[in-house]
Amino acid sequence: MTPHTTSLLSRLLFAPLAVAALTGCLQDESLGSSAPLGPDAAACPGAVTRTRYRLTSLHIPTLAEARGGALAGADLDGVDDACGEDDYPGSVDNALVGLAAGLPALTPDDPQEMQGSIDAGLFCDASSEGCAGVAFDVHVLRCGRTARVELLAVEGGDETVLGFDDPVRLDDSGQLGAHFERLVLEVPTDHGDYQSSLTFALTNAVLTGTVQAEGIEDIVIAGVVHRADFFAAFLASICQTFFPDGAVACTPDQFDFPLYDVITDPDEGECDGLSIGFTAAADALTP
Repeated sequence: MTPHTTSLLSRLLFAPLAVAALTGCLQDESLGSSAPLGPDAAACPGAVTRTRYRLTSLHIPTLAEARGGALAGADLDGVDDACGEDDYPGSVDNALVGLAAGLPALTPDDPQEMQGSIDAGLFCDASSEGCAGVAFDVHVLRCGRTARVELLAVEGGDETVLGFDDPVRLDDSGQLGAHFERLVLEVPTDHGDYQSSLTFALTNAVLTGTVQAEGIEDIVIAGVVHRADFFAAFLASICQTFFPDGAVACTPDQFDFPLYDVITDPDEGECDGLSIGFTAAADALTP
């Protein structure tokens, strides 16, 4: 999609899947009795394998990557030009690309860089001062060509299941596609003299990738920030994180064009969502 170049923060924003439950499942006390944990071992013709993978990168695609057809997100609406915005090659919807690319220009005297702040906040040494000590794990419980896939946030000794899909089909090459009705990512950031976090409250979210013995390759985590979450969660976290001194006024009247590039309800036909996409890689953790 083509980023706009209008003034202030507005110029950056443009630079119905449900969770299935599988009956007859194992239970894990850490998830609560309501969360089934993968295929029933008795019903699985082979062993149920459980592998946890930890994200080693969480990457916002660059404009060059997205425009050049590199892995840059997902098709979130099945339309190539919804809301007057052209998709990137491969029908990819990802307004985050333009936002991240244009962010430094808003405060040229002290340019803010989204990718660098995420790298510093998420992949820091947990023992160092100011490090949030947060990690994101993908847990795959596999029975043949089906699996339960979970995305978890890990902090210290605590972990939270952010979303799960069950059952998920895996093809011969190990490719999987998990879907989450709602997925809220609180991504820590570090800016040297202060720390913060970005909130991505995603609906109709997807997690795709190729499962290998050593890790998961070509991961995409993508979804839509719905209108209901845009100002209260997404924009508020952008402003708090990058402009805590009020250098840029983050209010609705700063936006002089439609904010949304995705139609989440085809029956309504209304532009009401902002597309978000990350790519990532993950390494298998030793049991």
